[in-house]
Amino acid sequence: VTPEEGRQGASARAYARTPFVIATGAKNNSAGLTLRRLVEIYSGKVTRWPDGSPIRLVVRSDFDVDTIAMRAFSPEMSTAITAALVRKGLRMADTDQDNADALEQLPGSLGTTTLTQIVTENRAIRPLALDGVTPTLQSLTTGDYHYFKTLYLVTGRNPSPLAKDFVAFVRSPAGQAVLARSGNLPLQE
Repeated sequence: VTPEEGRQGASARAYARTPFVIATGAKNNSAGLTLRRLVEIYSGKVTRWPDGSPIRLVVRSDFDVDTIAMRAFSPEMSTAITAALVRKGLRMADTDQDNADALEQLPGSLGTTTLTQIVTENRAIRPLALDGVTPTLQSLTTGDYHYFKTLYLVTGRNPSPLAKDFVAFVRSPAGQAVLARSGNLPLQE
């Protein structure tokens, strides 16, 4: 919620976290990457998978939340992303669905998504381990996996009865169970 939206009565409450994942198509046999190798891929120093096939990087715009989140991985990752965004021939995805489609369809794809999107949309996308840690709800819960997106419920000053009911459901045990089944770590207030 921006400061102006807050002045107008909007409020945001965090309700879940989902692993933010580095991913490839389901047919790719790679199990994972190190952060160092990821930097090398985004910077263009590494352009092939271990089997010799080309890596087809799927990137988001510089102002996309996925790009911003990846820049926070490390200063080296931020520099590598800057290099990737000016490199010719990379696939630019404008929306989460365009991104997931590209990850599924491009042989040798590599990009970002969330566990929630993979699970809820039944995507043929393989989340990759990063530095030996698989992005699961378990590894997020234990703190072993450090990369996540926080999801928020945003309401106006006077939410409708339907909006209030939805927020109450998300916070209920039944809603929390739905969140967990769909790749989210429910957060308690």
